Amino acid sequence: MTRMNSAALAIILTAGLCAPLALAQGEKPADKKPPAPAAPAPAAPAKPAQPGDMKKPSDEEMKKMMEEQAAWEKAGKAGAEHEFLKKAAGNWTGKVKSYEMPGQPPAESTCTETITSVLGGKFTKCEVSGEMGGMGHFEGLGIYGYDNAKQKYTMAWADNMGTCIMDGTGELSADKKTMTWTMNLTNPQTHKVEHMREIEHFVSDNETHMEMWGSMGAGTPEVKMIEIDFTRAPAADKKPGTATK
Repeated sequence: MTRMNSAALAIILTAGLCAPLALAQGEKPADKKPPAPAAPAPAAPAKPAQPGDMKKPSDEEMKKMMEEQAAWEKAGKAGAEHEFLKKAAGNWTGKVKSYEMPGQPPAESTCTETITSVLGGKFTKCEVSGEMGGMGHFEGLGIYGYDNAKQKYTMAWADNMGTCIMDGTGELSADKKTMTWTMNLTNPQTHKVEHMREIEHFVSDNETHMEMWGSMGAGTPEVKMIEIDFTRAPAADKKPGTATK
């Protein structure tokens, strides 16, 4: 029994030792997967700049900085052009002619216009309300100014007839009696930028004749679309003792 048990034990041990060897010999290199690469360590957050980290500018750099600051300050000051725009402040009534169909007489209506000086006298705000012939009730809002950097009169306009904001520039005649605004808008059919012209004739301090010119469609000639004769209402009388600004 002892010899048989020893032989059996030897067989079992031999089988146990050979099994891993056989498995190892039967493994294919392709079956081994390479270890996953280690995830990179997160980058350390950048240290915010501190006042002491800033390099002291050289004399030449300081000179340029001072010149740029002076230019910005100069461009931010109101001048004669802004005073010219401010002169239009007040309440106006308008007699409107709308040229809606070529060859047909214009539709006539009325409107009101309120112009106020805003933002320290550097801009004027124009609000118009009324009826525009067959177009129905009309409301519009405009901002007008003079860009000292561009050295041009500038404007932006929006109204309830569309969703665009028109922008443009103005040219004042040498005698200061005519302002011609060229405005830009995108044609909703062609998606191309087109232009309209607004011409203001300053008949007197309290009378202005305005004309709007534009095309009736892509490739068509420019035609008069609207004209309005504005009259400024007299300023309200001041009560006794009212301080003058």
